[in-house]
Amino acid sequence: MKKNLVTIIIPTYNRAKYIVKAIDSCFQQTYKEIEVIVVDDGSTDNTRFVIDEMAIKYGPHRLKYFCQEKGGVSKARNRGVEQAAGEFIQFLDSDDYLRDIKLENQVTAITQAAFPVAVCDYMCVSNDDPPRVFEVNYAVNLKERLARFDCVNIGTLLFRADTIRGKLVFETSFSWSEDLDFLIKYFLKIKKWTYTPGLWCLYVRHDEARLTREFMMTHRPYKQLFFSTYYYWHENRKNIPRENDWMVRNYAASIFKLMWATDKINAARVAYFALGFPLSIKRYGNMFWFVFRPFIPSFMMTIARHLKRELKT
Repeated sequence: MKKNLVTIIIPTYNRAKYIVKAIDSCFQQTYKEIEVIVVDDGSTDNTRFVIDEMAIKYGPHRLKYFCQEKGGVSKARNRGVEQAAGEFIQFLDSDDYLRDIKLENQVTAITQAAFPVAVCDYMCVSNDDPPRVFEVNYAVNLKERLARFDCVNIGTLLFRADTIRGKLVFETSFSWSEDLDFLIKYFLKIKKWTYTPGLWCLYVRHDEARLTREFMMTHRPYKQLFFSTYYYWHENRKNIPRENDWMVRNYAASIFKLMWATDKINAARVAYFALGFPLSIKRYGNMFWFVFRPFIPSFMMTIARHLKRELKT
């Protein structure tokens, strides 16, 4: 690990026409101690040619290119983390870009008070004609935001590499909401972060966002997201501050409320009770088990038993 170096990880797939602006925004930073790692997830366009040309401009030691068989954005980001040499890590999508003072301000904020991560605000631009523009402010409790199933734009964050490397990975089985899954697990383990106000990240929204929303209209994504976070919490209880347990409770409630809103499975409402009642087991006693057990799907009973047992400890 090289002290003070920021590694910017850019996963890409067939984004040759956008990635030039993303990479340029990295090397136009006022903070100069950076390396950029591009992980190509099996592009079939001229992405490699574009990166080779840019490596001549910025130097192959500062702009590094790795290619892999198509495995998804999570696998690409994990590969980038493995190759990163920096003390800090910045994730950036290949069609987004950074304002020139982002890294300088966030590195300063992190190092001055030994924070594990810094977050800024961002501007979202749609590719409609005319484009729609809106701002997102993160001067809020990020844990509360994540726990209510509201993702944080990962490009707004600057991480200390030692809080990620060897401790947390992106779930490669997800093709949607992998950022949310990664971030709620990350924030479960930390106690503090620093907010650096300013619109220092620009997020470009394409048509793929609409397709993701349509896919999320079934219960399956919600169930997978819950299981992923629940078992991470269960397996890492010793390393997660007890003061953060409420995040899992609220996250579970948010997911099952969404399941019920989609009306795709009749068991969703009962599943919400299956999580809600054991979390207040001292108040409701064993009444819950007697009344609701015959109606609860088996997978929910497994989770409820774990919660009942562990929340007594």
